[in-house]
Amino acid sequence: MAVFSQYDYLFAVGTIFAFLDAWNIGANDVANSWASSVSSRSISYLQAMVGASIMEFTGALGVGGRVADTIRTKIVDVDAFEDSPALLMLGMVCAVISSASYLTFATRFGFPVSTTHSILGGVLGMGVGALGGSGITWVGYKENGSLDIQQGVVQIDLTNISTQVFLAWIIAPMLSGIFGALIFLFTK
Repeated sequence: MAVFSQYDYLFAVGTIFAFLDAWNIGANDVANSWASSVSSRSISYLQAMVGASIMEFTGALGVGGRVADTIRTKIVDVDAFEDSPALLMLGMVCAVISSASYLTFATRFGFPVSTTHSILGGVLGMGVGALGGSGITWVGYKENGSLDIQQGVVQIDLTNISTQVFLAWIIAPMLSGIFGALIFLFTK
């Protein structure tokens, strides 16, 4: 394995922006999740901060690996960077910079945005910029050439009736709204 010490600056810049991204995830997602509990005085601000810190950390550590793996390897064709891993490194740093910048802007102005979709958009943008639209795994294909709807940006797992990535952008807000209305109607 080659050592790329000449690219240490990319690691440093990427780390700084990854911390900014993480801060924004906390600032945006935690506010979205806990605002109603704090504003109704069900819990204190300190209780919300402690609870959110524990939940964000354990969630990321316990089950965040699958989401990270999807974003890291199943969106952009990483094999296309086999001859130029430094370009992939630069691209991923650009993706995290774009995500952190967008989340900083959105959080500053109080826009409740999806932090996962922000980094996904950064990775998609990097992939299109580096490889063109053909470098993105929009839909997967099996070895025999048939369509594999369990791979790529538009990914459906019919056995679990779940969707990922693109379809989740459309379905998640609608399902959340339906569940919110049902829960409210049931509990009022």
